[in-house]
Amino acid sequence: MVQGGSQSKGGASRGGGSTQTLSEKKLRKMESRALEEKLLVLRAALFEPDGKDRDVCAPVAAFMSYDRKGLDVAIEFRARLPADARQFAFDLTKENMEAKYDAAGYGWDDADKDKELCEDGGRFLVLRDRATSGFVGFAHFRFTVQGDVLEKMIGETVLMVYDLQIVADARRKGLGRHCVTLLEMVARKTGVARLSLPVMQGDDDARAFVGALKRGAFSPDEDLENLCGFDPDLEGFDVFSLELAPRPR
Repeated sequence: MVQGGSQSKGGASRGGGSTQTLSEKKLRKMESRALEEKLLVLRAALFEPDGKDRDVCAPVAAFMSYDRKGLDVAIEFRARLPADARQFAFDLTKENMEAKYDAAGYGWDDADKDKELCEDGGRFLVLRDRATSGFVGFAHFRFTVQGDVLEKMIGETVLMVYDLQIVADARRKGLGRHCVTLLEMVARKTGVARLSLPVMQGDDDARAFVGALKRGAFSPDEDLENLCGFDPDLEGFDVFSLELAPRPR
């Protein structure tokens, strides 16, 4: 071992060290380039070239309504929620989810949810009854990466649906499914790799809803454990994901 070490000054060993250094540099460069490409995808999804908020639903305008099973709903895209829509979204989410948050061990927090609904980067679908202009639901989604569920900016690009809430009278009529289909189209148009939906453990209704989407095409994102140490039992929720782009080889 001593002799091998003493030969580190020789050409062969030096060449080996140089090759290793070059490989590490190349790997870092590739990782940096991949990150830059992902950031470009995310920025293009969020903003126009002049920096203004992008209407990601403009290319799917024909699907921004739902008029089946007794519903006639207009769907609006919002980069930020107006005050009345924000209050509606908060109240509806609290009504639907407070008990589930408490049962899961999170504990509902008014301030946290209100802050979440107005953070930069959030994007929304606002659902209104055409006849009354009253709100009937909303979706809160973000363009991000897989690891953002643990606040780590690693992994593939994702359209992450954080909230999809519908008023009781409009449920089980296909509106929620239509919104997910709409967001899948948006995700494909913007070039992100996945459409993902976090679902709390113990929320049987949400799990049944996600399980029925696209004939069970959504599945738990098994990459998250290796990417960022995600443990659904520890975190209290799973992330169900639909891959939209082939994995790089």
